[in-house]
Amino acid sequence: MLKKGGPSSEIVAVPLELIERRMVPAFRLNEAVKRNARRFPEDFMFQLSGVETAALTSQIVMSKSGRGGRRM
Repeated sequence: MLKKGGPSSEIVAVPLELIERRMVPAFRLNEAVKRNARRFPEDFMFQLSGVETAALTSQIVMSKSGRGGRRM
């Protein structure tokens, strides 16, 4: 995390606990964006096409629907 300030920025360590407390499950973030789309910048989120999702599923061995994976 960069600390804003003078001409030279300094790197500041952020405790892991602080980061973990601020993490949001993806489905909650999706809900918030759907309810408040005007509050988010236009380029805040993107959606993968079916082809892109299939490519990622095969590349990183994501679990398939029906086997505990996310249902689309």
